[in-house]
Amino acid sequence: RLVAGELELLKGRLQALAGDKATAEERAEASQARLLEQAEELEALRAQLQAEAARGASQEEEVARAAEGERRAAELQAQLDHLSGELSGKEAALEGLRAEVVKEREQSEAGDAGQRVAVQR
Repeated sequence: RLVAGELELLKGRLQALAGDKATAEERAEASQARLLEQAEELEALRAQLQAEAARGASQEEEVARAAEGERRAAELQAQLDHLSGELSGKEAALEGLRAEVVKEREQSEAGDAGQRVAVQR
């Protein structure tokens, strides 16, 4: 009865870990989507800067726009770097959860095998 209770606890823990894994995967996907959106915004800003320069705006205006565009590009790059770091951390956490699930599954299977041997005796 004690082994069955422990197995139920392990099954519950495995289900909780699976839920944690799903949540981490959802967060990682959301982070990736944000990264893509910000990369597209960065490209749009760069295209806008090029278009404005091609229209022949005055040199002072071009410099001011370029500086603003570069400032925004740097800001977006910093956000991209931050989200990329977050994503890496979440991927590492997900790998840790996967390893935990595998370990608990192996322990559960080992417990099941031990229980079968004990029953056979």
